[in-house]
Amino acid sequence: MQLSVEQQAEIMSECAYNLKMDCHINYMNRKADAHTWAERNMVGRTYRKGMPYKRSYLWCDTVDICFYFDDNGKACATMSSAWSFDGRDMVSGSAVKAVEKIREMLKRMQLMANANLGVNIN
Repeated sequence: MQLSVEQQAEIMSECAYNLKMDCHINYMNRKADAHTWAERNMVGRTYRKGMPYKRSYLWCDTVDICFYFDDNGKACATMSSAWSFDGRDMVSGSAVKAVEKIREMLKRMQLMANANLGVNIN
């Protein structure tokens, strides 16, 4: 059993809201619509016409990320970034916070997906 497009979008939106991120969900209707490196990486790994995904910069200057569910219903993320030792994201600690936010978003997405599908993972 798979999550519907609506369920996937709702889960991502709710998780983003709970993590104080914007809740805007995008839909990938054609592979040619992938413009950022994170979007291109996502459609290279998983593509379904109309698939929902959540894009974010995670309050960083050089991070672009896409959260989505793959064909097996697993919470996934693709990211594009460019960090340097003395770059603003490194100096401010934003890069570390971004990775922590990614982990928490994926965890919450997977837990909600499992609950929607009646999967119990202990």
